Amino acid sequence: MISWVRTIPSLMLERMYSFRKLTLSRHSRNSSKLCGLSRFGSDMLLRLQAPPSITPKQLLLELLRVAPDPLAVRDLVAVGRLFGFEDNAVRVALARLVRRGLVASRQGRYGLTEAASHLGRWVETWREGDRRLRAWKGDWLCVLHPQGAERTPRRRSTQALERLRFRLGNPHLWVRPNNLRAGRGQMELELVQLGLVDDAEVFVGQEFSSALHEKWAHDLWPTDMIQRDLRESLAEIERSRNELDTMPDIRALVESFLVGSRALHLLALDPLLPDEICDGTARRELTEAMKEYERIGKALWSPDLVAALLTDATNDPQPKEGNA
Repeated sequence: MISWVRTIPSLMLERMYSFRKLTLSRHSRNSSKLCGLSRFGSDMLLRLQAPPSITPKQLLLELLRVAPDPLAVRDLVAVGRLFGFEDNAVRVALARLVRRGLVASRQGRYGLTEAASHLGRWVETWREGDRRLRAWKGDWLCVLHPQGAERTPRRRSTQALERLRFRLGNPHLWVRPNNLRAGRGQMELELVQLGLVDDAEVFVGQEFSSALHEKWAHDLWPTDMIQRDLRESLAEIERSRNELDTMPDIRALVESFLVGSRALHLLALDPLLPDEICDGTARRELTEAMKEYERIGKALWSPDLVAALLTDATNDPQPKEGNA
């Protein structure tokens, strides 16, 4: 099942071209709800400033992940306006993603690279929750990283390790608890597909000193911050869930995307540590809350509303204010 947070931009993009030339007045004749949109128009959309929980980079990655084909810059900019971002902020974020190798240009249109697409598939496993985990026996999944790799491959390799929540335990030795059901072989394959250099050695370590074991368990991951962020996102979902019915349709649509994106971002970044290192209660509660929020969000979407949103954004030549 496609995530609700991913469904919104997907449906927006599917209709972006077919609705580009429609006017708000045409929609308002067919829907009393959209009469209000005609009155408020761009001014209302421009007040929907994106909160710190989502950045232009994150929005672009979400849009490109669900788009069936590469997208032109004007389309990415148009959707960015719906979330309060200035045109230049979207363009700068796009350029940075290209430099990082996550996005590539194909005949003037932009799409995710294979590395970014593979990472997206990994992110989508959040619904599996703790089914991705197994009991931890105190062993560690380790990657001995070579010293002599060239700069660009080395950077991509370390990014792959960081994305799967490995941490540098000793010089050139990256580690994480060996508590994932995927196991050593599958994790090595995931790392290679994300850019791990060929001569890195992946193995399971079991007989490290107790002092080193304790140091890694307590120092490598900011467990207090992880739990705080998860609890804050859970509270945000509960607040939003109680307020969505009282919001105008436009604000509810954007709100659900932003709140859901923040929760998914945290679930995707969560290192899935064993409870012996970090209590997983907040992660489990947020996962279940996000599943329910996803169901609520799907009920908010309507084709006419999204069509009107896109028409308003693409017809407005330049936002008056934004959030970089």
